Amino acid sequence: MTTERLHLFLAPYTAADRIGEGGGLAEEHEEIEVLEISLDELVGLLDRGAIADMKTLALIQALQLRHPELFGKV
Repeated sequence: MTTERLHLFLAPYTAADRIGEGGGLAEEHEEIEVLEISLDELVGLLDRGAIADMKTLALIQALQLRHPELFGKV
């Protein structure tokens, strides 16, 4: 088991909302990589079973349940 706690967020944003490149704080030894992909790419990854990370799958499922129209399921 693990004691790690994660907070996942779903929110709309635009390029104007960005304040930096991401990456985390060097003084906290964070190595965060920001990846941005289209919904079409995301669906392709899901169809191929290419996403093995459970927290990512949970976040995608939450998005699908809240906004099925984004995935062609209305």
